[in-house]
Amino acid sequence: RLTVKIVSARQLPRIDTEVVDPFVAMFVKGWKDDQARFTTRVVVNNGWDPRWDETHDFVLHAPELDVLLFTVWDKDNSSQNDFIANAAVAVRSLKLGVRALPLFDEHRAPLLGSRLLIETYIEPLVSRPVPEAVAAARRSATSSSSRRRRAPVSDDDSDSDTDSDSDSS
Repeated sequence: RLTVKIVSARQLPRIDTEVVDPFVAMFVKGWKDDQARFTTRVVVNNGWDPRWDETHDFVLHAPELDVLLFTVWDKDNSSQNDFIANAAVAVRSLKLGVRALPLFDEHRAPLLGSRLLIETYIEPLVSRPVPEAVAAARRSATSSSSRRRRAPVSDDDSDSDTDSDSDSS
């Protein structure tokens, strides 16, 4: 089980020179059974340092295949919500604890100084069975990585080193 707390953001850019009313939509993408979505509440008129402190738990069957996507939006009551920024991190490379994720604009350019502060924890589920398709994918990945390992040095190679050392003495 993955627990994600969306804590706060820093220095969100303005949209059309207006102060933003930000909220975060978080998605789990990857393995079909792990697809999920969570949305925070709106923080009114605070793009400089909005604080949410909202936590959500996700049950992940194949975390090695999943990605967390965070999208920050500006709530707009009169029209469509405006995109502010986003961030993504693979669950397998997620560092647990409190992290400040750099935010990016719609062209994937970094927004200097803009960060999304999250806190994450993973708790293994002991009693939940692993779906057969996930188990097969894990076995396949394990067997292919073992085939890529370097072959051990043969005894013939080590003898030739010893012979050349004895000839030089």
